[in-house]
Amino acid sequence: MLVHVPAPSDPYIQGRDKTAELLAKKSEKKYITVMAVNNHPFSRGIVHIRSSDAKEKPMFEPRYLSHPLDLEILARDTPYLESVVKTEPFASLLKQGSRLPEGADPTTLEGANELVKERLLSTMHPARTCAMTPKELGGVVNDRLKVHDAKNLRVVDASVFPLEPLVIYEKRCMLWQRRPRTSSKMAGSHRLK
Repeated sequence: MLVHVPAPSDPYIQGRDKTAELLAKKSEKKYITVMAVNNHPFSRGIVHIRSSDAKEKPMFEPRYLSHPLDLEILARDTPYLESVVKTEPFASLLKQGSRLPEGADPTTLEGANELVKERLLSTMHPARTCAMTPKELGGVVNDRLKVHDAKNLRVVDASVFPLEPLVIYEKRCMLWQRRPRTSSKMAGSHRLK
């Protein structure tokens, strides 16, 4: 049996409404977005099964900024981004004095902290929710993608990646899904369906 952790676009994931709200068009003016992205956060989210019904979607809580370093890193990137948009030739392409959100002051660390807390978005590439690590270290699956203490249950998706890739990783997932079949053949066990 293969277990699939849901795609981040599913509406039951907490915080989805905030993402749609932040990305909604607020006026007919033209805007660009300049942002910092922390692809290797220290914060760790959780995924929990809601019931014994395999069709019931799990509860997913990303716990963004639960580690203080994540806020610190993003807040310190914010003033740097301000300097980038004020540097030529970029600066001459932008209308001076207009920004979203209006009145935000990312030039101070306190202002940047508030801006990050208010405007934080996911890059929608969740990974590492089912760590391929020994059980005693908090792992969920072994190196053959079998779930610890379960019979014939494997996880074959991005949730077992040890680090979040810096790219969209559909092809990596497709290659990853071949791994248990290959390792099962090599081990002489039955092929997965």
